[in-house]
Amino acid sequence: MRRILVVDDDKEIANLVEIYLSSTGYKIHKAYNAVDGLALLQKYDIKLAIIDVMMPQIDGIEMCRRIRTCRNIPIIILSAKSADVDKILGLSVGADDYMIKPFDSKELVARVKAVLRRYQAAPVSMSAATKQQGEYVEYPNLIVNLTNYSVLYKGHSVD
Repeated sequence: MRRILVVDDDKEIANLVEIYLSSTGYKIHKAYNAVDGLALLQKYDIKLAIIDVMMPQIDGIEMCRRIRTCRNIPIIILSAKSADVDKILGLSVGADDYMIKPFDSKELVARVKAVLRRYQAAPVSMSAATKQQGEYVEYPNLIVNLTNYSVLYKGHSVD
């Protein structure tokens, strides 16, 4: 079951997002501020974060920046701020998508599925063609490509 982090200081919206996404099979972890959200991100194997922009202490833009320094997970910003400059800022700091409140529940679920689909790494095997693309070091179950800094463990890409 994929875990999704929802961070919004509006508890009603966080609860609604949880209802929409948990009914489609996702495990939801909620936080009502960025500090608690970042702690949950360290504690669990979160596969996607949905973040509000306007929050106390640390806003969603700064939270997005902090996530990008340590994790490569998809981020969807869910915000009441609808100006183009806000959308551009959110996307430029590392968000993968930007939705405006109020939002349609079906659209949110569709966007979550689409973003996760793009981030899902397909199992990869190290073929002769891949090996020729650069220098690599190979160990049992582990291949490190020294040219593009990619890592495969048991045939799966590692972030």
